[in-house]
This record gives sequence, C-alpha cells and structure tokens, in this order.
Amino acid sequence: MVDERRSYFRVDDMAWVLTAQWNPDQASAVEYFPELRQTTILHALDAVDVELKKLDKAMDSKPTAMYARTLNQKIDIFRQALLIQQLSQLDSRPIRITISEGGLGFMSDFAYTVGSHIAMALVFSPSYMAIFPQAEILECRPVDNGFYLHVAFVDMPESMRQQLARHLLVQQTLLRQQHK
Repeated sequence: MVDERRSYFRVDDMAWVLTAQWNPDQASAVEYFPELRQTTILHALDAVDVELKKLDKAMDSKPTAMYARTLNQKIDIFRQALLIQQLSQLDSRPIRITISEGGLGFMSDFAYTVGSHIAMALVFSPSYMAIFPQAEILECRPVDNGFYLHVAFVDMPESMRQQLARHLLVQQTLLRQQHK
C-alpha cells in the first residue's frame, strides 16, 4: 500500500474535512453528511457542467459557444454560493491537508481504528470543489489537540477521481508559479 501512495504527486492544500464511520448499508458517502444535503444539487449541476463543456467543443458559432461558457460560469457561481451557505452553518473551518489521488493526511478530532473505513466530505478552499470519497484508515496517531489521520481512498468513482486530478493539477500549477 505504501508504494501505491508514493506513486501519486502530493500537494498541500486547504479543505473542510468531515468524516464518519463507514456503514456498508449506506451506499453513498453523501448520505453521511446531512448538513451538506444540498450537495446532491451540486452534483446535478456538475453533470450539467460536463454536458455544457462537451457542447462547447462541438459548437460552430462563436456567439453560441460564448453563451454556453457564460452559462457554465453562472452554474459555477451558483454551485459555489450553495456550498458557501452550507459551510457557513458548520462549526468548522478549512484545515491544512496533504492530498494526492491516492489519499490524504490531516488532523482530526476523532480517532479511528487502522484498517477501518470512513466516509468523507472534502470541500476545498477557496475553490469550493467538493468530493465525497470512501477511505481506509492507514494511520491514526495521537498528536497535540487531536489525531493525525492518514487515509487511502477506496472505490473512488472515475468521475470523482478525474475531478480530484484536475484540482490537484491546478494546485500544482499554482505551486510552480509561486516558486518562480
């Protein structure tokens, strides 16, 4: 497992991180976080976003393509506004995480058993991109003010993996620009 984790590029990032013990009877990680229940709307908006991007590439007319891009931006703003509203109602703030396509490391108020599975809600700051992966606990060690968790993503749907990969690519590009 360690070799797999090391095959991904890791970045430091900021995100709201919510966790819950995995229950095999709950099919989707989204179900674990009722405080973020509007995210089902966000996932529907993401699906529309993907369709608009496909249509944008197929459009011959520049004005029509610009209209589709503008509509897509409007959907993105609406999606972010919904998430901002939901996150403001939580009693938490974004935390520093180290993340890759394979998993992440972060500070938690809760201890979990190594080998157990958790549902996660990750909302990145400041992009407000949200994913809801299932993860396996690889490490849980006590530290000042909580626990350091190291987790590996499990059974991540391809669409979620691609969304995360795009986010990490943007973060890598920003990091390179900052170092120049």
